[in-house]
Amino acid sequence: MGSPGAAMDAYALLGPKAKANLEARAQRAAQIEGRRALGYEMMAEGRFGLKFRPKAMHAVVVGDQATVEVTGADPGTEHANVACIKEADGWHVEPELPEIAPPPRKL
Repeated sequence: MGSPGAAMDAYALLGPKAKANLEARAQRAAQIEGRRALGYEMMAEGRFGLKFRPKAMHAVVVGDQATVEVTGADPGTEHANVACIKEADGWHVEPELPEIAPPPRKL
């Protein structure tokens, strides 16, 4: 992210699963680099981009979970679903992050 403040702000919008994933990555990085690493530092700048300009959004809420359906000018090809979860301080985004690969085995 462009600045630590922007990264921390973006990290604050994430749900618990996404934060746990980034914290595990930070722990792995700390072991490799020999220094403390924080979850928000695992967010890469420029790794997010819209594939289309949103024109409409519709939330389907079930309890403390929601899916926000986002559509663009052509709903047939321009659409996305965004998973969200409600926590005590409000709604948070739960993006699909790749699983963390197991640590390399030492020979």
